[in-house]
Amino acid sequence: MGNDSGEVLSPLASVLEIATDINFTNIIQTEFTNITSQQILINSVGDYYWRVRARDEAGNESVSSEPRKFTVE
Repeated sequence: MGNDSGEVLSPLASVLEIATDINFTNIIQTEFTNITSQQILINSVGDYYWRVRARDEAGNESVSSEPRKFTVE
C-alpha cells in the first residue's frame, strides 16, 4: 500500500445508496454526485433507507454514514 499524506489530491464525490432494508442487502439505487442535494424517483410506496459516503477519483471511499429512513406514501 502506498503512502498517504492526508492531502486531498483529487476531487471528492458522494455515493448515495437507497435500499429497502436497513442492512442494505437490497440496494435499489446508487447515485454518484458532487452536489449536496439529489432528487430521486421511487415509484413504489413503502419504507426506504439511504446512506452516503465520500469517494475520490482513485476509488478510495470513506465509511458510510448512518442509515436514515424515509417513507413513500
